[in-house]
Amino acid sequence: MRHEAWLKSELEYGHDLVHSALRSAGDYALATEPVGSFLARSARASLPWAAIGASVGLLYSARKHESIRNQVLFGILGGIVGFGTNATLSTRQLAGEMVHGVVRNINTVRDAHWLAKHPIDYA
Repeated sequence: MRHEAWLKSELEYGHDLVHSALRSAGDYALATEPVGSFLARSARASLPWAAIGASVGLLYSARKHESIRNQVLFGILGGIVGFGTNATLSTRQLAGEMVHGVVRNINTVRDAHWLAKHPIDYA
């Protein structure tokens, strides 16, 4: 096989893999509930944890007798960590199920690609 034909074949295969993954993720996201409402609900549930994280950051910096600017920075950092941690934990099931669907579709495309290159002759 010439290099140009091989490269074209591999680029088409890569395109099929990416398209399959994106289609699977989109299909799953639309099948359950709109992603925007799911993420908005997760963000609202994460706000108390952001407040707790900000409070911990402020208390830590105040105990160390930091400047006001550093206390604000520690509060913001604590809020970001608290919000991000809870948002990650609350969306892990959705992400896991999306990844599972993506892997399943990618494996289907990979199997079809392998069968195209290695046809099975039963005769």
